[in-house]
Amino acid sequence: MEKIFYVELSDVLSPSLPLGKGSPFDGWRAENDPARGDIFTWCICARSIPLLGEDAGRRFKTGNDRGGARVAEILSTFLQMGFQGPLMFEPFEALSMEKGDPDVPTAYARGCARSLDRLNRELATI
Repeated sequence: MEKIFYVELSDVLSPSLPLGKGSPFDGWRAENDPARGDIFTWCICARSIPLLGEDAGRRFKTGNDRGGARVAEILSTFLQMGFQGPLMFEPFEALSMEKGDPDVPTAYARGCARSLDRLNRELATI
């Protein structure tokens, strides 16, 4: 475990519509024309706060769409291997983070706090 310095926690939203075919991220993709294409678009637009998912208003919810990654199980494996280093949340949701809304940092900080609480509860059951 001495080669793992920190763990970044993020989730991924399950695609509801393909990019270029009505995805909510098509506008960002067209405006920014990322050199790495669709993979980068999905990484910068659809990495939600772990275990919270998102809603149509790009704010956090606690419903059934909690993302597509197995965040708690993966983190549990690291912890079982003896990892005791720092954990960082790394969400990227360009559609809401790039808005000029001064409440964005506060909303994400609160969302990450809720996520950490939920993550701790889930880790206790694994």
